[in-house]
Formats: sequence, structure tokens, C-alpha cells
Amino acid sequence: MASKDWVDRILAKLAALDVLRAEEAAHRDEEEYRRNIRDYYSLVLNPRATQAEVEDFERQHRIRLPADYRTFVTEIGNGGYGPGSLGEGLYPFQYSTDPYQRADLLGHPFPLAEPPAGLDQWPPVPVSKETLWHYRSGLLVLCHYGCGILGCLVVCGARHGEVWTDDYANGEVIGPPIGSFGPPPASGGGPTFAVWYEHFLDGQLER
Repeated sequence: MASKDWVDRILAKLAALDVLRAEEAAHRDEEEYRRNIRDYYSLVLNPRATQAEVEDFERQHRIRLPADYRTFVTEIGNGGYGPGSLGEGLYPFQYSTDPYQRADLLGHPFPLAEPPAGLDQWPPVPVSKETLWHYRSGLLVLCHYGCGILGCLVVCGARHGEVWTDDYANGEVIGPPIGSFGPPPASGGGPTFAVWYEHFLDGQLER
């Protein structure tokens, strides 16, 4: 589970970026131009999910959300400010129940387990129209970066808890985040949600 220190650190970084929880933003008395900026850049976190909502989702889809992500949605916000297209940020975890996201595949194991023989890191894995849903098994959609590129969290399978990038829309590949999509990988796969999200915040604070 993500530690209390991690939660406190994330909340401090969000405060430094002037990101508010939805209920705080609704009651803050601020000038219209500032409110417009907040809306445009989505400097707001969604309301937190309850433990009951998370447990019901897990039971329905036969999965267990990674501990750091579960902590985020129940103690910080169920989506909102974060990686993704301008004004969108992170989706609520329920977004993956959209019919177009094939929620029936959430409880099927993500098919990639270990990097190919002789490699320490996963190279981009080719994906075709025929294999697309096979490789999307066990993936919960976290965000849409734009141009069809998705940030996804492995919720079922050997890479459970890692964030991967689905770029079928452009390069017809899937793989651990590279470049602006996440921190350099420290293992054979993608970063944990906690590392991925804090890396994003640190990048915003450096601007």
C-alpha cells in the first residue's frame, strides 16, 4: 500500500500547483479569470471514491486494484488532475466500464509477463487489429494523452500494478512508458502508479 508519507507528499505537491479537490474548488471564492484557468487546465481532483465503491468494482470484475492506486482514488481523488489531454487528466476508475473499453476483459490476465530472452526491458510490442483486445486484457485505462494514445494500469496478470502505454492508434505498439509518458523504467516493465503520478507532478513543478 502507498504510505501515508507518499499521500502527504502528493497532497503537498498538488497544493503547490494550486490543484484543489472538487468540493474545495466549488466553494472557493476566486476571480473569474482564475476560475477559468482552473477549468481550462483541469486543476481539480474528482471526489474521492469510497472503499465500498472500490470493493464493488473489484468484485464485479474479479480484480484487485493495485494498492497505491486504490489509496489514490480513496484518499486523494478518483481521477482529475494528472497525465492526459488538456482538460481531461485522469479518468475515474469506472471509466473502464464504458462499453467501448471492453470491461469484460479487465479480469483477464495481461498477456505480457517477462521481457523477451536476452533483454532487460520490454521493447515496444507490435499490436495488430486482430490482437488488439488480447493485449488490452487486464488493462484499466488511466488517461488519454491525445491522438488515441492511452495510459493504462495493469490490474490483472504478472505485471500487476505497472503503468503501460497503449499506442495502437499511431504506432500499433504497446509498451512501458518512454519519453514524456513516464519515468525511465526501473524494472523489466512499467513504473508503479505511485512513481508514474509523482513523476508527472515533479515535471509540472519544474516548469
